[in-house]
Amino acid sequence: MRTLLLGLHIIGVAAWLGANLTQIFVVRILENGGHEPARVWHTAAGLMVRTYYNVAGALITITGILLVIDGDWDWSAGFIAVGFATVIIGGALGAGFFQPMSLRAAAAHEAADEAAAGAILRRLAVGVGIDTTLVVVTIFVMVDKWRA
Repeated sequence: MRTLLLGLHIIGVAAWLGANLTQIFVVRILENGGHEPARVWHTAAGLMVRTYYNVAGALITITGILLVIDGDWDWSAGFIAVGFATVIIGGALGAGFFQPMSLRAAAAHEAADEAAAGAILRRLAVGVGIDTTLVVVTIFVMVDKWRA
């Protein structure tokens, strides 16, 4: 059972990190392609928060809880706290920042507002950088079983 749970946990993390890395690399290409591809991209990115990222976060959270219950670790272990904190922060960033900013970027592109689109894209880049850094640091914290 542990192997299945751990595998699903890793799949959830890979989904989150993979989507972030895709956004980092694809957004510039689509932004340079004009307003319509950029609008479509940002609309899709905003919708991903409610669907794709929520599924990944739920998978990570549920399997994480089950791994702790089924494992030899205590709930007070540092790596467990960091994992939960990252999922909570990621969820808050998704709902409170990424979704509304992505939809604003889509609207700016629909209005062909270069200045607004550029400003929003810069804020999104900082946000995805922070989110991705949290995920990567958490991966290393988990692998190390920090303060287990």
